[in-house]
Amino acid sequence: MLSIRHILDAVLLLVKGILTLVSTSKSLWELERGIQALTQQVAGKLMESVLEAMDERLMAEREETLRVVGTRSRTILTLFGPLKLKRRLYRDSRSGKTVFLLDEALGLPDHARISDSLAQMCQEIGLDVPFRRAAKIIGLIAPRVSAMSVWKAFQRAGAEAAKEAQAKREAVFEDGVVPKGTRQPPELYIEADGVTIKLQRAKSKHGEVRVVVAYENKENVGSPNKPRRILKEKHVVAGLTDSQEIWEEASASFGEVWDLSAVPRVHIGGDGAEWIKEAQEQFHNAIYHLDPFHLKKRVNEALGRNFSARKALAAALRKNSKVKAEEALNRAAKGQRGTARERIEDLRSYILANWEGIQANLDGPTLGTIEGQNWRIVACRMKRRGARWGLKGGDYMPRLLALREEGALEGLLRRIGRTRPMATEKIRRLEERITDLKRAVRRRKKADEDAWLRARIPALNGPSAGEPWVRYVLRLLAEAGYVA
Repeated sequence: MLSIRHILDAVLLLVKGILTLVSTSKSLWELERGIQALTQQVAGKLMESVLEAMDERLMAEREETLRVVGTRSRTILTLFGPLKLKRRLYRDSRSGKTVFLLDEALGLPDHARISDSLAQMCQEIGLDVPFRRAAKIIGLIAPRVSAMSVWKAFQRAGAEAAKEAQAKREAVFEDGVVPKGTRQPPELYIEADGVTIKLQRAKSKHGEVRVVVAYENKENVGSPNKPRRILKEKHVVAGLTDSQEIWEEASASFGEVWDLSAVPRVHIGGDGAEWIKEAQEQFHNAIYHLDPFHLKKRVNEALGRNFSARKALAAALRKNSKVKAEEALNRAAKGQRGTARERIEDLRSYILANWEGIQANLDGPTLGTIEGQNWRIVACRMKRRGARWGLKGGDYMPRLLALREEGALEGLLRRIGRTRPMATEKIRRLEERITDLKRAVRRRKKADEDAWLRARIPALNGPSAGEPWVRYVLRLLAEAGYVA
């Protein structure tokens, strides 16, 4: 139990330190920084006393089979500086396993060097600025934080985000689990785009991060003088992965929100890339739309200030006439040579390849939000000057940015790195049961009984004999006489 002595020592240390700072500080900056360091030091002392008391209480309440082996120390970097933990190591007399009860009670992973709160700060700030800059900012509050600490915290969170996304995808597309989405809007809008990033330590110099945004509608939230629209029920999926995996991840993720089989119409928007068009195979009743921003950009690049050609092309597109569209481009190409003619030919190929997507915009809703969403969510962080990414980091960062956009990042950060004492206790009891079972096997094992049991249980010698459930469960039970 925490005694009054610990509290009194901390108060005296704080008062003495403040009096010293008041008499020696030459500026407000120096006084402020000194008090900050002092309060962190006092908080660290109190924290060490509290954890020491917890360790003593855990020793008093431990199970009879746990024997104290000795004490071990570890240092954890916290919001108020390094915290030295001195805790007891126990050994189970039955299983021989060792355990730190204090680590389990606090949910501390074996090799963690920073606390969960500080790790969350590293992860949050590291999503906005480079890791070295993040370490410098955090160092103003929590000393001794390095860029490597920020990077490791980011890797830890990113790996968990990728693991959860993979688990969702495999549950749907390998195990056949049907997502439990309930929303059934009359129309669902899904837009996608790619972000090219520079890679390091990879075979290719560049990679494409794929970003998929789904929403139900656009809502007006601004004033008449300053109109502004937001996406209703927006959800984001992103990653440095191939087209099949990103669409499967998107389908599994969006399926947890919407009942995709009951949505009458799904509008797919993109810039004409083939991987985006593949979404029509993934979603029921899907229609592809060419993003108007990219069409306008291509027309501007190819036709420039040739307003007559632009007017003729626009009229042909509105009338759904490929013949007139080609005639307009042929007239524009006359007299052009070199790169100018090549741009017009590229525009021709682009329009013909995306003809149905262009007509879908004329006959239905106009999408066109992905460019702004893409830049704000992913590209703004990942395309900074001089930024280069490894294959893992290039995949982890967009996943975390997408989770933050959805408001799900904090839940992920709270889940990672936390052990569950109850789960550990169950594992320990299971190990004890297996040990007892092995002892029973040795006492009752006889050659004739073993042969008789094998004859009665085909699985022991069948094609599944090597499976873990046969080797470590069924065989032990059979040899002990619990299964006939």
